[in-house]
Amino acid sequence: MRGYLSFVLVFLAIVLVFSMLNLNIKNNDPKMLITERIYSTSMNVKEIILESLDQGAEKAFRDYDAHHNVSLCRHCTDHYCSPEPLAPNFCNAGLCKQCFRVDEARAYARQGAFYNYEKLKSHIFDPEFDIDFSNPEIEVFLQSDPLFKNGYFYHSYRIETDILIYVNGFETSSSFKIPRGFVYDNN
Repeated sequence: MRGYLSFVLVFLAIVLVFSMLNLNIKNNDPKMLITERIYSTSMNVKEIILESLDQGAEKAFRDYDAHHNVSLCRHCTDHYCSPEPLAPNFCNAGLCKQCFRVDEARAYARQGAFYNYEKLKSHIFDPEFDIDFSNPEIEVFLQSDPLFKNGYFYHSYRIETDILIYVNGFETSSSFKIPRGFVYDNN
């Protein structure tokens, strides 16, 4: 009986060693390595897209904020300026153009995000893969805070349509997506 038990233990040990060797050989499979590279490349592309949209929106908002002032809105007709030139809030189209408006600031930030996004289209992420992605729709969010110059700061954005990412190479193609509704908030 002891011989039989020793035989079974040795047999199981040999089977275990061969299965581990077989698993190791399968892990070095070229198809598996290509799949892993495609996946890691797509994850890098996702991160770069999200960060690029965020940086573009924030930079554009800061630019708009620096060149506009909420106190100049008193020179706009929609803020009940006076046609009298000596009035403290007289109508002046030049000064009104520099009025800080939340909707304009949001639109400017959105344009900055798309500007950065379009620059990514010419970027080479990996020379062995052809990478393409769809154009998203985003909504930019500003948050009010009286401590800021014009009472607002850039807060976050939300993706309104799926961003599809296509990775092609080594006779393989894959697609990934950043789902709509995703909110990018780095604050």
